[in-house]
Amino acid sequence: MKARISQLSVLFFVMSLFFVTTSQAQESTKSNVEKEYKVSEKVLKTYVGSYSFDNGMGAEITLKEGKLYGAQAGGADAPMPLFAVSNKKFLLKAMGAEIEFSKNDKGETTGLTFFQQGQEMFGSKD
Repeated sequence: MKARISQLSVLFFVMSLFFVTTSQAQESTKSNVEKEYKVSEKVLKTYVGSYSFDNGMGAEITLKEGKLYGAQAGGADAPMPLFAVSNKKFLLKAMGAEIEFSKNDKGETTGLTFFQQGQEMFGSKD
């Protein structure tokens, strides 16, 4: 049952990531966090890459002009900006979601956890 919920959550994440309507995007910009946390480009580069979820779906994190973006792996939709609230936590304002990156003892990024509406999903960095 837990595995089924996890698969549905990942599916919901990926679908939500790319089918957000304009009205949802406008509404979500009314976040409590007004000022973006400054994360060094060196740290941001460690988050860039592909992430895989248990159900076989994936996400791509890219860096452009000092800012992270998230998109469905292989998807046709434009990547959405990630708004930094700490060195490893980012808001995906267009979805009302949060992403937290995980690192191992060596400082290497190992994955990300996606939080939305009380759900939590982990994706391993490829």
